[in-house]
Amino acid sequence: MKFPHWLTSPQFEQEQKTHKARNLFNTLVTVFAVEIVCTAIIPVIFPENLLVWIFIGSAIILTIGCYFLLQARRLRLASILFCVLLGAIPFIIALNNNGVDSFAIQIYTIVVLIAGLLLGARSSLLIAILGSLGLVGLYFIESTGIIFIPPTSLPIFLKISTPSFVFILSAILLMNAIRNMETILQKARENITTLYEANLELQNVRTTLEQEVENRTIQLNATNAIGQTINRILDLDQLGIQVVKKLTTLFDFDFAAIYMVDSNNQWATLRYTHPEIPSPQGDSHRFNIGMTIELETALRSLKPYIEYLEIPQKAENAKLLKIPEARFAITLPLYAGGKAIGAINVQSTQKIAFSQQGVETLQNVANQIAIAFENARLFQESQTQLSEINRLNQLYLQTTWRAYLAKETSAFQFSAGELQETAQPDFAALEIAQQNRKIHVTQENGDSFLVAPILFQDQVLGAIKLKATGRAWTTDEFALIEATLNQTALSLENARLILETQSRAEQEKILSDISSQMRETLDLETILQTAVYEMQKALQLSEIEVHLISETAETRE
Repeated sequence: MKFPHWLTSPQFEQEQKTHKARNLFNTLVTVFAVEIVCTAIIPVIFPENLLVWIFIGSAIILTIGCYFLLQARRLRLASILFCVLLGAIPFIIALNNNGVDSFAIQIYTIVVLIAGLLLGARSSLLIAILGSLGLVGLYFIESTGIIFIPPTSLPIFLKISTPSFVFILSAILLMNAIRNMETILQKARENITTLYEANLELQNVRTTLEQEVENRTIQLNATNAIGQTINRILDLDQLGIQVVKKLTTLFDFDFAAIYMVDSNNQWATLRYTHPEIPSPQGDSHRFNIGMTIELETALRSLKPYIEYLEIPQKAENAKLLKIPEARFAITLPLYAGGKAIGAINVQSTQKIAFSQQGVETLQNVANQIAIAFENARLFQESQTQLSEINRLNQLYLQTTWRAYLAKETSAFQFSAGELQETAQPDFAALEIAQQNRKIHVTQENGDSFLVAPILFQDQVLGAIKLKATGRAWTTDEFALIEATLNQTALSLENARLILETQSRAEQEKILSDISSQMRETLDLETILQTAVYEMQKALQLSEIEVHLISETAETRE
């Protein structure tokens, strides 16, 4: 049954205030009911006592006033006013009837209980102290006779009803106090349960956070280990093998594969995979990227593509290589040099709950791997270009030195303090130097022969042959000979370059002179004569013929 709001105690945001408001409301209702009963029986007991009517009327006004204060949500003011005025009433009654022996003094016990219920233990103690002081003052007034207190013989009804009222109201107040205490204890038990559940939740959160920190630490250590490994490898094939190996050993993956894409991002090729699970079509397995949602999504969005597989996919129904019983897969794009160069696909037979942070860590690993692949590719290209440059340089050196030595093959011999040019070089020593390309020592009839090549950029320019009797060559001597020959090779190359430069300068000078002379005239015959004469003189030719094509001959052809 729902009562109107003015027949119920008001509700407050604080639960404690709501309990106190309910206690005050119940007390006011009980006191008001007693007051109504007293109003009904006063004409019978005190038919001509005006003071009793004033007392009952004042009590009713006090009760109604406190009720309106309560409904106005002035809880503390209503409680204090009710306790103070209700405590003054018994002493007023005692001053008019029987003094200290008055039953009204017992009623003050209810005031103390009400104060404790409404205002708390401290206020109840204060009311009790004030009541004790009031009782002492009442006794003093009665004993000194300052105010005459008439003894009155109360009717038997009041002698019975007054203590009964005190007992009943005390029981009601005690019942409210116990109920409030039970409510508080129940709330405390609920709070304890809530705290226990919150503690369990905190423990679970702590365990989860510790596990996440541990997993994060493992992932970071694995990332660091992969980074240290791939940064030392510049061979593409070795790099791919090590990446697949590290992904399956350092992370919770059972399979890893690396797909490389062409420059147009249209075709993908399976390059590296787990060694125990080869590709169904070999390492050259090639397919269109648009036929695989994993690669297409990862490469187009440049974001990881995660799969939770409830049913294993058969190999013939999937372009990407799948392992049996795969339950989790993630495809990570490889992005380097401003473009996608491939993707990594890793799979596990267990469902791995990767957090957003874990996925970002894997993508960071993939970015490092992509940079390592790009660096390895650039290194191989630079090595190829360097090898080609070295090959062309050696070919150029071979061509130029062969052309230079074809004119005149020189050989020199130093003996007995004299340097002499020999008619023919030691072809055996040259062949030994060409074949061995390092110092070669032989012993013959007590003599020691040392043949060392003259090397410039891995090209043998010549050889030196040393002869000594009864001598063992030392390591320091070998180093000295090699250093000397290196400087010799450099000097020979510099000399050849100087000669070549001089030769080109002479040729340029001859061409310039011929051009200058030919520009001095516009006569055709003079130009041809000048050209023939200068060419014969420069090239030391015995005869030169110049033929011009006539218009008739050109038409005939």
